[in-house]
Amino acid sequence: MHLFVSYMLRAVSIFVKDVVLYSGSALENMERVTVEDLKSITEAPPSNKTQFIGCKVVVTLFLYFLATNYYWILVEGLYLHSLIFMTFFSDRKYLWGFTLIGWGVPAMVVTVWATMRATFADTE
Repeated sequence: MHLFVSYMLRAVSIFVKDVVLYSGSALENMERVTVEDLKSITEAPPSNKTQFIGCKVVVTLFLYFLATNYYWILVEGLYLHSLIFMTFFSDRKYLWGFTLIGWGVPAMVVTVWATMRATFADTE
């Protein structure tokens, strides 16, 4: 059930990411940019960084749901392994652990990535 929920959330996050990143006004502005404009852009970021927060949040959530897909596939494999080889354990002992692996580990990985990205590589 969690694996399919993570697939659904990933699909929704792709649609939201596309709406935020590829909105009509941004594409219209890019059509007006010339090569000379791109060459004249300096390395200094704009002073108002709040306009990029929505973009950063959406991309971070997209990466989180992408990671949850892979971790839930791992959890499915661990669960099948436990059904075959560890039948003497109680279901309750390891199902909570599997849930924490599937949702918690990706959350920790993406949190560390987002923190490092915001600290050292904030390139809009």
